[in-house]
Amino acid sequence: MNSKISSFNNAYNAKLKIGSFHFEGITGIKIQDISLKPNEGDTLITIKNIKADISLYRLIRFHIGFNEMEVNNTRINMVKKDATHTNYMFLLEKRDAKEDTIEDPQVNLASRYDRLLDAIFSKIPSTTNISNFSIQANMEGDLFSFNLPTLKIDDRIFRSYAIVTNKGEQSLWNFSGKLNALDRDVMIKLYAGKNQKIKIPYIDQRWQAKVGFDTLQFSLENCRLSGGILYFEGSAAMTGLTINQPKISPQDIS
Repeated sequence: MNSKISSFNNAYNAKLKIGSFHFEGITGIKIQDISLKPNEGDTLITIKNIKADISLYRLIRFHIGFNEMEVNNTRINMVKKDATHTNYMFLLEKRDAKEDTIEDPQVNLASRYDRLLDAIFSKIPSTTNISNFSIQANMEGDLFSFNLPTLKIDDRIFRSYAIVTNKGEQSLWNFSGKLNALDRDVMIKLYAGKNQKIKIPYIDQRWQAKVGFDTLQFSLENCRLSGGILYFEGSAAMTGLTINQPKISPQDIS
């Protein structure tokens, strides 16, 4: 574990710290006091503890996946002081990598996205409990926060809410859906509180525009790699969309 942390820190010029890591029973793990920050900058992530049950089905196939997971007291703090000083861009910077040995770039790209989907779905089990999750963002003085008191995925179904504050204005975001990690199926519905709209943050600061909607629904299913081609099906729908941008119209466009 220490060598993996050291390699990550060297590769990303970061400080990843883990207070403790130990196994519970045959397949259980518990990690406490996790933090991540760039060498030069504010702390990006802190997590009090993570408890998970490793999937033996995936493990015998030499993959890491989880049957259950519990995550408590997560705080993500994003800071952008100017175009070149942030505490999160270090994770997105391109690293040195060996050349791909796959000759067909289309096959290579499909395989990469397939591995990405597998990594995402395998790390979000159908039974998940998240408590006290928050995102704070300070983008050159523009403040935004997202606070999720609790999220419980039980037998693939979830429903919760988040309190969102943008430039001092608070709103309620409700969401519900279902997740089937084994079949790579997900459906998410996001909708506003009573007599409110979901207002997309940061757009008004960046483009002097206000964008809002009543509901947004997204689904993805039947993701599979076959013959070097990645297939998937999905849908997206939005209701009550309004846009306000003075250069386009002095009134809301809907």
